[in-house]
Amino acid sequence: MKVVIHSISVVQEYSKNEGWNLMCSNIRNWQPENPKNFVISLIIDLGEKGKSKKQGSDEFYIWIATPIGLTMINSNQGIISDCPLLVVEEYDWNLIWNNIEKKVSKCEANSWNASAERLSHYFNWEYDNYSY
Repeated sequence: MKVVIHSISVVQEYSKNEGWNLMCSNIRNWQPENPKNFVISLIIDLGEKGKSKKQGSDEFYIWIATPIGLTMINSNQGIISDCPLLVVEEYDWNLIWNNIEKKVSKCEANSWNASAERLSHYFNWEYDNYSY
């Protein structure tokens, strides 16, 4: 089963002075103030090829940051991040897109659940640790 990217959105941007700021913008139109100093949180909507976002997609999350950007984050008892994180030298949407696309393509499996489990190695899945 092939997994496709339905959309990617910037959810939050981190600012040293303000902390996390909620956003919901199209990542293709977004630019950080300083391409070498940023931290953002992305939502990636993924689903089965042939199905629209409305027919079924799940949300996966990842942080994208530069090394300088990571120094802005206040640690929690010495831990800066314990979630999926992609560290880049500077903001380059094509580089980020290609990295995400490559990870997604590695996660094809026989079922959506198997694919989602593989995807959760690279991203936080909205249904991680979900029980019925």
